[in-house]
Amino acid sequence: MTSPSIELEADHFASGLLMPTLLVKKELTQGFIGLAGIEQLANRSQCSLTAAAIRAAECSPYPMAIVVSQGADICYCFMSEGFKELGKTLTFLRKGSPLPLSATRDFNSDPDNVRYGKRQIIETTLADWFDGSGQIHLDEEIVGLGSFGHTLTVFSSDALAEDPDPEDADEEANLIESYTAKFAYGR
Repeated sequence: MTSPSIELEADHFASGLLMPTLLVKKELTQGFIGLAGIEQLANRSQCSLTAAAIRAAECSPYPMAIVVSQGADICYCFMSEGFKELGKTLTFLRKGSPLPLSATRDFNSDPDNVRYGKRQIIETTLADWFDGSGQIHLDEEIVGLGSFGHTLTVFSSDALAEDPDPEDADEEANLIESYTAKFAYGR
């Protein structure tokens, strides 16, 4: 059995290697928001749900955060830039910190929920998890990751999703174009 830190490194490496930023942003923009979008990305890129969740949080055009937990403790958390902008004083969840009193903590208290990949969706607020505004409501989407023994929780909201700035896509496309090798034939 591999250690959780090696699993995290493998998922993070796979997410960056198998899912280029431009393609991930395009997929997330055209697809669903939250856990459904992450599952769609995982299926499309043929990688683990955890790797897709990490990459979605890194590249998401809308506010999203993911938390992987085990029992009553946080293993790690990733937040999109849009999520970080939801509040100036957001608490960054750290490895080993206890889960707040939440649906995720209740979900994890029953090992069968995790083992059998059960799911739950509940509404929460930014204040409940990240010490942000209690006025910002989020979907807390929870799924057990099976024999891995961990739980994935996705925080997002259709109400917070905005159409991404088309300038950002153009800027990235121009950057990719500038790094594309061009050969001068006939010189």
